[in-house]
Amino acid sequence: MKVTQNVIHDLLPAYLAGEASADTVALVEEFLRLDSDLARTVEALRASPLPELPVALRPTQEKETLNMTKQLLRWRGTDRHRDQTRLRTGAGSEQASVREVGEFSETVRRSRGRRLVGPE
Repeated sequence: MKVTQNVIHDLLPAYLAGEASADTVALVEEFLRLDSDLARTVEALRASPLPELPVALRPTQEKETLNMTKQLLRWRGTDRHRDQTRLRTGAGSEQASVREVGEFSETVRRSRGRRLVGPE
């Protein structure tokens, strides 16, 4: 099997991070010996790595986030249960349907004789 430049591109993140196996390192380095343009690019990446970003979390932030997520899930579950109950029992659907038909009728009545879309 021929190793293409695309394969080497896929391997570069692990290679540059120092997490590649010995076989992968050997494969990438052999390819870099044959492709001087890619070798220069890799050297440039090694010369200017991305800076480490400091992550400063409060000691309680993980627990607070977990509690907020649990609360949101409870609220969503409550809303979903209420909506499913309405669908099963039909509660509220008649009022909504009558209101929607009334609003639509009023819109049609006001728009008679006028164009709703486009220039006058």
